[in-house]
Amino acid sequence: MTSRSALPLDGNAGGLDEILVPNPETQITLTGVYGVNPPF
Repeated sequence: MTSRSALPLDGNAGGLDEILVPNPETQITLTGVYGVNPPF
């Protein structure tokens, strides 16, 4: 893993800490995503 300041994107300034994972497909396992979608 390496870290850097986040790059600007779509008019947003960037600059917050960003973690880069070289092979996320093999190194990260998602167990759930919560609080992202609004209730319907």
